[in-house]
Formats: sequence, structure tokens, C-alpha cells
Amino acid sequence: MTEFFNKQTLLGLVTAFFCASGLTGCFWNDDPSPSPGGGNGGGAIYGGGESFIAVDWNHGKILAEQNADRRQGAGGLAQVTTALVALDWLRSRGGDRNALITVPATAAQFGNANPIGLQPGDRISIRDAIFSSMLADDPVSAEALGEYFGWKMSQVVGGGQAMKVFVEQMNALAGLIGMTKTRFRNAHGLPVSGNPGDTTARDMARLGMYALRNPQFNFYVAQSQRNVTVHRQAGQSSYTIKNNNQLLGTRGVDGVKFSNAPGVAPSLMVGSRRNDRFEPLTEGSSRRIPYRMVVVSLGSADPFNQTRQLIDQGWGTYEAWIQAGMVVRSADEMLRAEPAK
Repeated sequence: MTEFFNKQTLLGLVTAFFCASGLTGCFWNDDPSPSPGGGNGGGAIYGGGESFIAVDWNHGKILAEQNADRRQGAGGLAQVTTALVALDWLRSRGGDRNALITVPATAAQFGNANPIGLQPGDRISIRDAIFSSMLADDPVSAEALGEYFGWKMSQVVGGGQAMKVFVEQMNALAGLIGMTKTRFRNAHGLPVSGNPGDTTARDMARLGMYALRNPQFNFYVAQSQRNVTVHRQAGQSSYTIKNNNQLLGTRGVDGVKFSNAPGVAPSLMVGSRRNDRFEPLTEGSSRRIPYRMVVVSLGSADPFNQTRQLIDQGWGTYEAWIQAGMVVRSADEMLRAEPAK
């Protein structure tokens, strides 16, 4: 293997996150009782060329979908993978999120797409770079994270171009959680230096289901705003960045990311939560029914309105599935985030 995070290491991290909840058990070992109905959750809300999917986060029940396997540009949602790979490295190596990283020379290629004015040679903490990337869709911060962690990883594996090594890790993680139609080409997802990479709504839902089991990642994407500091030769500059996810704090949405970057269609990934319900089974015991959903919208002209409707529709479909006994008649009704065969 030429990667620090080889398949065994990454699989261990994936398994750790998916088995972290002792109440629900390991995600892909969950064996819910099967339920009626197909996987499209009652049909499409929008026609046209966009794609979307809504999935129950705990069991993987597909609640709504349209064109979910259509390949589209990865866009800024690629930065979710960038953040996860960076956090995995810090977790496994005991790194410091307050460490300063240097903005690379390639920052100039993004022009005005950088919301905090980062220039080559500026320095920003790992923590603030993740916040800027996740909340403000900042491709320069994502690029800086990729270069820094790629350089760290290349030292472990015996060399290699930093960004190439980092992107290999992004694709290794994608493969391990079953994102078989996704190929990342860079850390930011933009087409500024060629192919931005491609993905599907279904694959991004897998990524969202994995990401939301990471408590550290959850903390970043749940913030409505954050103060960040940029270290320049002339001194420090402070900025307040606001989360551009307009649904945050509404309809139970507690993350994850919106992107409307130049050259790529709008993309939105959200997690929505309701209070869990407990149903009595036998005397002294009960069944916990968790309420959390992942929704992904790619290419919609109005992703926020579309996602609002998908959340409402999804909860209705989820309730009907529970009332019908959670029966699964076909594997196509379910979405698994697990190692690819």
C-alpha cells in the first residue's frame, strides 16, 4: 500500500464511527424487520435534471429519490471528505487542531471564490481552515488542508506529491464506504485545474451517513457562525464567517454543507433530526426508534426549497414504514455505507 490510511486502518475508523452508538448497534449489522413499499418514497418532487435522495440515517431506508445514480460534478461537497480525512489523521496521530498551516501558491487560482481573502503565504489554523471550508464553502482552506496533510502523509509513506497522496486518501475513504460511482480529483471539488471529480446523490448520502457519526465533524458543521484568524506578514486579521446552509436550525437540520461554487451546479447535504421515540416491547423493556435523516440535493435551481420538501416527505414516509412494521421487500429499498466489494 502507498497510503498511510490503508484499507485496514480506514475500515477500523469507519467501523468505529458506525458502531459508536451502543443503542442502535453497528450500522451495517443492523437487521431491521422488512417493510412494504419501494425505495422511492412516493415519487419525485421535482422533474428535470437535478438529482436527490433522502435516507433514514439509522437503518438506511430510502425515503425519496430521483436520478440518485446520475453522475454530477463533485463540487464543494468534496470538501466534506477533505475534512473527514484531515480529522481522521489528527485522531490517529494525536495532531493539534490549533497548528498553523500555510496557504499554498495554488490559492491564486481561486480568485474571488475565497471568502476570507486568503493569499499564498498566509497562515491559518487547522481548526479555522475546517470551519471556513465547511461553513463558507472556502476552496482555498480546503486546498491548504489537502497540501498540509498530504505532505504529512507523504512523509509516512516514503514520498510522493502532497496533493496526490491526499486525494488518494479521499478516494480510499470513498471506496471503503461504498461510494462506487465517485472519483475525487482534488481537495476542493472545483474545476479550476481540470476535472473537478464526479459523484452521485446516492454516494453523497453514504458520505453524509458516515460523516454524521463523527462527533468532531458534527461540531464543525452545526455552528451557525465562527470567528477565524488569518496570520499575515503584516499581522493578524479576524473574520466572522457565517454558515451558508440556510436550513440550519430549521426542520431539525443540524448540518452539514451547502456549496454554490463557480463552475459547478449547486449542491446541498443536510442532516435532520427529531426526538427519538421509545415503544414498549415487553414488561420492563422498550425499543428505541431514532429519528435522523440525510438529504442530498445535486443540481437543483432551488436546493433549499427542494430539501425542505424532501424532509417533510421523508418523515411522512419514515412514519408509514415504522407503522407498517419496518418491512423490507427488496435490497434496493435500503442504502448501505460499507466497504465496496
